[in-house]
Amino acid sequence: MRFISIKILFYIILQPSSSSQAAELLSAAGTAPIGFLGFGSPAFVPASQSFDDTDNSLDSDFRMVLRKLSKRDSITKIKALQEFIGLCQEKDEDCLKAVLPFWPRIYNKMAIDIDYRVRETAQQAMNTLVSKVRRNLAPYVKSIMGSWLLSQCDTYPTVSSAAKQAFQSAFPPARQQPAINYCKLEIAEYLIDNLLNQAPGTLSDPKNNSKEDMEQKYNRVMASSLLALCQLLTSLQADELGSIKGHLRGLLNDGKLWKFSKSSISNIKSGMFSFCASLCQTCPDVAKEYVTKIAPFVLNSLDITDPVIISSLWEAILSVVNYIEDCWSHVSWPKSFWPKLRNVLETGCFGNASIIGPSILPLLSKISSACYGEPEKFYSEFFVCFRNGLSKDSLLQSPSECSSMIKAFVECCQFICKQITASGGQEILLRIIVLDHFLPVVESSLIETRPALSKSPLYSVMGTFLQSLEKSESSVYVVDLFWKELLQCVEENFSDTRENSVASPLLERLPLLFQGLKNMQTTKAKAEKVRFVAEVKFSSEVTKDDNDSNVSCATNVSELSTFSRAFLQDVTSETFQKAYKLKHVSFVKLFSELVGISFDEATVVKLLEVCDISTSGDVFLTFVKILIVPWLQEDQLKSNSSCVSHLLSIVFICITHVKDSESTAVLADLCHILTSPLHLCYLIEKALVKRQYLPCVQHWFKSSSLTGRVVSLTQKICQLSVEDDFSDNKEMVDHGWAVVSLVLSTSDNEEPVFSTECIQGIIDTIHLTLTKLGRSQQENRVDQAVLFVTKAAFIFFNNLKMCLSISSAEDLILALFSVCIDMKDFISDDTLQEAKRAWVTGLQVVVKQTGALLRDKGFIMQACSLSKTLIESRAKTLKSYKHILSNIETLVTTLQKTLPSSTWTDPTVQAVLQNLIITPQKLSSYKNVLDYIYVTGRLVGVDVLTEEPSKEQPGLRQTIFTSLFNSGLLKYAKTGQTMAMSLSEKGETKPEITPDGDVDLNEEADSPGNEDSCDWSSDDCDIFLNSLSGLVISRLWREMDACIDGDIHDGIALLEESIAYLINTSGHKDKANVVKNATARSEQCGRLDAITLQTLLDELEKNKAELELVDSSLLDRCSTLTTSTVHTLQAVVKHFSGNGKQDMAQIMVARIISVAAESASNLDGGLGPLSVLVTTLTFTPDVEGSEFKDMMKAVLNQLMTWRQEDDELMLFASDLSEAAVPKLSLNTEVMRFVKLILSQVPRNLSSSEWDFIMCSTVAWIQSINGSKKHLLSSLPVMSFAVSACDLLATVVSCLHSEVLENPSAFPEDLLTEWQEFFSGGAYSALLPLYVKLAGAYKHSAAAGLESVWLCSVGLAVSHCPKQQILGHQLSPYFIAGESSPLPDTLQTLINHFGPMLLFADKSVQVTSFWILNSIMSELPQYEQEYKDDFEPETKEEVSRCPPSCIMKVIEDGDAALDIVLADVGVQDCVLLEPKTDEFQYTLGYLLAWRLLLRFFKSSSPELRAQYAVYFKKIQLVPRLLDHLFRLISDKPQSVYFESTEDLVASDQPSSNDIQRLVCMVYRQSLETLPALVRQWWIDQDRKTSLYIDKFTKTHVSPLLSSSEISSVQVTDSNLDGITIKGRPSTREVVARYVMAEVTIEVVISLPENYPLGNISVISNKRVGVSQAQWDKWLLHLNIFLQHQNGTILEGVKLWKNNIDKRFEGVDDCMICYSVLHGTNFQLPKLMCKTCKKKFHSTCLILDLDYNVLDPRQILLNRLLDPRLNLF
Repeated sequence: MRFISIKILFYIILQPSSSSQAAELLSAAGTAPIGFLGFGSPAFVPASQSFDDTDNSLDSDFRMVLRKLSKRDSITKIKALQEFIGLCQEKDEDCLKAVLPFWPRIYNKMAIDIDYRVRETAQQAMNTLVSKVRRNLAPYVKSIMGSWLLSQCDTYPTVSSAAKQAFQSAFPPARQQPAINYCKLEIAEYLIDNLLNQAPGTLSDPKNNSKEDMEQKYNRVMASSLLALCQLLTSLQADELGSIKGHLRGLLNDGKLWKFSKSSISNIKSGMFSFCASLCQTCPDVAKEYVTKIAPFVLNSLDITDPVIISSLWEAILSVVNYIEDCWSHVSWPKSFWPKLRNVLETGCFGNASIIGPSILPLLSKISSACYGEPEKFYSEFFVCFRNGLSKDSLLQSPSECSSMIKAFVECCQFICKQITASGGQEILLRIIVLDHFLPVVESSLIETRPALSKSPLYSVMGTFLQSLEKSESSVYVVDLFWKELLQCVEENFSDTRENSVASPLLERLPLLFQGLKNMQTTKAKAEKVRFVAEVKFSSEVTKDDNDSNVSCATNVSELSTFSRAFLQDVTSETFQKAYKLKHVSFVKLFSELVGISFDEATVVKLLEVCDISTSGDVFLTFVKILIVPWLQEDQLKSNSSCVSHLLSIVFICITHVKDSESTAVLADLCHILTSPLHLCYLIEKALVKRQYLPCVQHWFKSSSLTGRVVSLTQKICQLSVEDDFSDNKEMVDHGWAVVSLVLSTSDNEEPVFSTECIQGIIDTIHLTLTKLGRSQQENRVDQAVLFVTKAAFIFFNNLKMCLSISSAEDLILALFSVCIDMKDFISDDTLQEAKRAWVTGLQVVVKQTGALLRDKGFIMQACSLSKTLIESRAKTLKSYKHILSNIETLVTTLQKTLPSSTWTDPTVQAVLQNLIITPQKLSSYKNVLDYIYVTGRLVGVDVLTEEPSKEQPGLRQTIFTSLFNSGLLKYAKTGQTMAMSLSEKGETKPEITPDGDVDLNEEADSPGNEDSCDWSSDDCDIFLNSLSGLVISRLWREMDACIDGDIHDGIALLEESIAYLINTSGHKDKANVVKNATARSEQCGRLDAITLQTLLDELEKNKAELELVDSSLLDRCSTLTTSTVHTLQAVVKHFSGNGKQDMAQIMVARIISVAAESASNLDGGLGPLSVLVTTLTFTPDVEGSEFKDMMKAVLNQLMTWRQEDDELMLFASDLSEAAVPKLSLNTEVMRFVKLILSQVPRNLSSSEWDFIMCSTVAWIQSINGSKKHLLSSLPVMSFAVSACDLLATVVSCLHSEVLENPSAFPEDLLTEWQEFFSGGAYSALLPLYVKLAGAYKHSAAAGLESVWLCSVGLAVSHCPKQQILGHQLSPYFIAGESSPLPDTLQTLINHFGPMLLFADKSVQVTSFWILNSIMSELPQYEQEYKDDFEPETKEEVSRCPPSCIMKVIEDGDAALDIVLADVGVQDCVLLEPKTDEFQYTLGYLLAWRLLLRFFKSSSPELRAQYAVYFKKIQLVPRLLDHLFRLISDKPQSVYFESTEDLVASDQPSSNDIQRLVCMVYRQSLETLPALVRQWWIDQDRKTSLYIDKFTKTHVSPLLSSSEISSVQVTDSNLDGITIKGRPSTREVVARYVMAEVTIEVVISLPENYPLGNISVISNKRVGVSQAQWDKWLLHLNIFLQHQNGTILEGVKLWKNNIDKRFEGVDDCMICYSVLHGTNFQLPKLMCKTCKKKFHSTCLILDLDYNVLDPRQILLNRLLDPRLNLF
């Protein structure tokens, strides 16, 4: 045994904790228990051995799951049960049968688990299991049925629901009762055992559960057991209960059961009442045996108010009083039951009237008369308590509670009165009940201010009650007294009403009273016995419904009884007298309502008699003409509209009893009398309601008098609707439009009820109103009127079949379409939708009735014309364009879907689309775009350069939207796809139209895009090419215009997408036809048509279209060159094959070398071939090493020959304003050709060729200088100047890159000749010219051709050599009051170009940066000389400001960024849009910082220290870094940090420019100012610091570490006694210092986040140095590396100098113990007068903060000073 224990301990120590492993070990050792008695288990079951040994057929997966189910953790058990469910679904039946022996123990335990989730999942597992095993569960059903039934009564709803579902899955409905009967003994024993034997400590394990959890589980199990016992009793038949009655008696005899009756747990107490109720209902004999316990327990609990208990309590009460006759003898009536019952009634049933109320009558019927004694007293007290309960505020505030109490009250009254009349006695009691108790309740409901009683079912059940009394002769006199007293109450309230006072609530409730009496609830003739939910049957006959606790009633709209009819006549007479006398609207309304309830001849006669009017003849006609009509006239004069409406209602009730001819005459008279439009509205509205019942109304609707009045009414309300403020007439307008809508919509079999002339007049008026609204610009007037009009129009089109017979119907549709498409800004979205729905419905009617016949004056053709006009003139924004397009697309799609074919290929649809096409402007009218093409060299220009601009040039927006519209129409015509491309992405979603006119534009099922596209006709090709030309123009316009907004960019993107879609969906044949047409257009016109052809070929190439250009046919066009031919060749040569390009080049070269100088400037001579050759060579990828190289040299030699033959051919140093255009064009093409040579084959040019190129370049630049007055006014001169500047930039770039890279491939001294002889001549004139030119763009960017010119000059100037910049000839420029150590020339240069860093044009900013960047390294030497001359030797702690001009730019940019980035976090990235003020200032700010960092890096260590002090003083670096990390992206491109690409002056501005600059500035800051950046990083909060650390470590540190070590390796030589080597793989630098006998070797390790982290310095090799001295030197090296703003190499050199000074005998500073100071690198100079030691002045200045002079204390302070960060 000891050995076994050791073995177990060994496993516990070495293995993970596992209860399954422990069980296995215990089993193997033989010390495990044989069985297991689980908590809640009914009996002993086998333990884990049964899983392993007893039944080997148990599946291993199930075995593992069953083991998991024995765990204590709820989550584990839930997961195990879920696994069990999965296994039950996966495994076959045999596997599941093997599980069944083990399942009962698991299930019984899980069914009462503390966690409801476990219980619920266990029921789900049971459901899955029984669904698979079916009948195989039978042997085990008795062992689980008790828990199963208990779970069905679980207090947690989801658990009980899951258990019931499992039970239903196991047993069909017919088998459920037999199954329970089969297991009834086991169920009873299980439940009774729970109730009597279990305790909290036996149901749960006290060791693993808290006391609170155990108590909760116990209470839940007890409550569920009681409910399950109820379910068992009610599920068994009467003859099946005998076997368990003994168990029940044993339970009832046990005192523990009756302790539950005193439990404070609501669920347990409720279960006890339910158990008692079930016992009485199923086993009354057993219940009677224990009546002494049951009756007091139930009946004495009458006053319980707990809502959880009340329902089961009253069920138990009714069951006890019904099944146990002598129950009353076991309770005290006067002391216990009756006081509690009165309390229930007086409190309104404790707020549970909906539950208790239906039970009051059954209880009252079972109370024995022996209990209450004298009936009169008892019932009086009973109803007094009842009425008190009815007056409770809490009850009156709840409609359902009040309704239940009222029904119970009336039921009790009816029940007692019925008993009295049946017995034939106690008439006094009958009067007391009806007159003293029932009547006050009715009177209160009529006159009290609170409306709760009047809104209850009181009046309907009151009619039933009184009708039942009228049937008995003995009770009729009581009913008569009731109505008389009620009438007296009404008259008294009427008499209290004064002429000007508002009537009491009685006037509103009297109609409700009579409606209730008329629609009273009558009892069924069949007498049934009262039954409850639990089938409680009573002996006394009280009529009840099976499914409702109220008296069974059926609504019966019948005639009033004799007494109630007489009461109605009396009230009507009194009301009429009051109304006629006071003319008060309240009485008139009441009179109208009473007349509507019942108005017979007797009532009319009585009213006439009251007014002393003869009753001979037709009394109804007399009543109308003599009384009502004059009354109407009087009220109309008083503008009493409400009274008029009520009186008209009375008129229509009266004329139902009059002849048709007389009725028609009355209506005609009323139409004439009612002059107010509002009153006419009332008349028509009421007539429309009555037209089905009164034939006379139909004739009146067709009359001319009504037609005229309706048309005039329409005109009146239209006029009022468009007024600014019609609030005073709002009621009239609303009713008027309602009447118009009714007139237009009312029809019989789609035929109008009103006359055609009436409808025609209404439509004409509405159309005229819409036309006026279209010219109105007042939004508040338009929206309100359009909404009314569109609703009326929709109803007209939607309801009348003959609407198109109205002549102006189509004009109305067009007006609605115009409002919808052109008035979006003046009407709301809802109104817009209504208008769209109206015209769509009208269009559908037009198509269906006319077959979509296209007529010039018809709606469809006029809508097309209007749409084109709006696209051209009103589409000012992309949003407005999309709105117009949406309506046009709705028009076309509605037309398509309404046609019988419902396809987009229908000829009608195609014809409409063709009519919608907009004819574009002529391409020649885009003069600004053409000029831009020629200046930028895309096409050669000769004749076009001299053309005058057209008078009217189309706008960019018009061009984009027209092209986009045409391409959309073409797309729909060819593929059936939606016209709008990506509208949901680029703008708001298209509105959906509702009901009958709905069109779903995105419907996939009917989308024709799935069909093959149609073939393209020649017209289709022209439409496509016109749209493509629009795209070309838009792109070029956007390229040359600096002020393009987002709408233009989005519009161009949509147009590109549309063009690409058309190309993708077109067939091969269609593409070929488009290319053919485009080529023909280009050959005819050239210019923009040629660019369109080139763009088309580019798009086809992107689309990988297999179209081959026939080179031979195009080469044939070279015989005679015209402008259009040259342009066509320039457009297509890019897409020639390799051989085709070579053939083209050979032809052009042959023509060039055969042309003499005098013909060189002719287009068909030398100019045209040279232009085509330049284009060909531009698109030839490999020129070097091919025949092209020889051809280019041949052409260059020919150019030199032309120059020799004609000195004036090349415009060298000439006045360009006097030169001919062809000659200017030739020079321009020559410059482009030379630029091409230098770009592609610069090597192996001879000296003479280089001389020609350089001389020509300088001469052309001088020509520009001589013609600068005409640079912006003459297009040919500008084109010449642009090409010359581009050539100059190319020459300089080639000389400084290619020549320096491979000097042997170029003539000797080529670069020297350029610098000494040529560059001065070019830049001496160009630099002043640029300064003058750029000065105009300080506040606005250059646009158009000026931008091209400015960028070209800027590109050339940015390549200006340093010596030319330093020797500039700019006019002197100084700032007053500013002192500077710089020479006048340098200061002038900086003053000129420094402010340009913040100019509005990007090219100016970049150019000025390159100019200043080239001289930044020269400035520090003058700063050093100034420092040496003027700085006192005694002052060391000084700060020095860098050049003020650069600092001014930084300060301005910093202030601007403070505003832009005010609310931006460090980790957020702000993207700045180009051509904005934010972009301008940010770009200048970052460029200025690059200059400053270059200046700082070029300075000496001493100057850098002073600049660093200045930076710290004004917090310059922290502000920079804060800005950088708010501008930089968290995932920048790595190339931005590598500095391989830089800004170019000629590039267009982009958001990437800022990102590139931000990355470069951050890297340069880390390289140049590592100490300052490190200090800023340390000062950040933890979150920001971690982000910066991660960012730097990822993107910058690897590059900087590699750069540092590479720089060390480059200087891998002996530096005066110190040798430095790098180890790139480990980021280490090894420095070896040797002097005499001293040898030192240190290893400097760079951190992973270099330079933010601390640099590690270690050394294991030292010779000739003491430990103390060595530690001091290591500390100095660490300080130099950490705190100097420089590289590792510079820090090591400073450290070496410090050691050298030590060996030279220079004493250390006695404060910092260093020769060189760690921040400013100065020697100790200040001597103490006492000790004669020298100190650094900085050390002494720092220590003055401590107010001490003791050197030891100073040393301690210095060591601990946080500013030095020594530790």
